[in-house]
Amino acid sequence: MGELKTERAQADVDQRRTITAFADAIEASTFDASRAAEGGKIRVDSAERVRAAVVDALSKIHAMLEDERACRNAGADEFLTKPVKLQDLALVISRHMTKKNGPAV
Repeated sequence: MGELKTERAQADVDQRRTITAFADAIEASTFDASRAAEGGKIRVDSAERVRAAVVDALSKIHAMLEDERACRNAGADEFLTKPVKLQDLALVISRHMTKKNGPAV
């Protein structure tokens, strides 16, 4: 997901560069088609990178959900993803201790 955030930030930078390129092309004494084309290419390349990052993030999420489903179908009561956060692990252990021994006093 971090990759997606990075690509979104880069897309914002690319959008500003695109607007600048288009403005430069229009404001020149004669229309600069190559500068306008450069602006368009920046925008297209940026959109492609963001699209690829979104597809990659969704693929990872789907794989994680499939892993969880397989584990639960095999009888798992809980599912933690790596890296395991100590707070999440403690919560799972606490839930199972409560189930076995009754509520903690």
